[in-house]
Amino acid sequence: MPAGAAGVYSTTRDVARYVAALLGGGANAHGSVLGPATLAGMFEPHHQLDPRLPSIGLAFFRDEVGGHRTVGHDGIWKGFLSAMVLTPDDGLGVLAFANTGRFRPGGAPDAVADAVLRGLLDVPDETVPGDVPEDPVTWSELCGWYSLGPGVLTDPQPRMLFGAGVDVLVSRDHLTVRVPLAPRRFSPAPGRRPPGPVPRRPLHDGGGHRVGRVRPRPRRAGHHPVHPPW
Repeated sequence: MPAGAAGVYSTTRDVARYVAALLGGGANAHGSVLGPATLAGMFEPHHQLDPRLPSIGLAFFRDEVGGHRTVGHDGIWKGFLSAMVLTPDDGLGVLAFANTGRFRPGGAPDAVADAVLRGLLDVPDETVPGDVPEDPVTWSELCGWYSLGPGVLTDPQPRMLFGAGVDVLVSRDHLTVRVPLAPRRFSPAPGRRPPGPVPRRPLHDGGGHRVGRVRPRPRRAGHHPVHPPW
């Protein structure tokens, strides 16, 4: 296939046939494209930067919902967003499409697909605990300047998310992530402390492109240079 992603145009019906084939071991009512063993191998983990992060198969993002294994992918182009998520062991697949939205990963289709899948599986919504204490001891290992690694950047999404890079620092006794074009800050809700260990984006894997610290921040009050493990 010489072109993919935004170079492929299809219909909802055709994509549904594609999902049926993925859930049918590589075949649907119109014939077979892949053998069951080949497809199962594509669903298996082939790359994982860290055991705490979801792995990726051959063009399929791997995760789990309420203990159910999921595989899928999303789609993004100007004015069009889509999400496909499957639970092969349960024989379920969900497709969600939107014809509006900003040019960024995620968006309405991801949330809709997740909600529908959880409803079909009778799995409750995911909750993020808000009563976990902060852990300032680890902050010195996290602060620094993070940027995409060397090489040709073929996917514009990481650059759109992070720009030239992100600055992780301690400001006003809270861990803060600053993006030059779109500041992001973890702030406590009124009357509450922010969750901790403080959440952070998996910057070391932005759309398949490795992200690494390129320089520490100068040592001064409230700022700590570090050497992250990735």
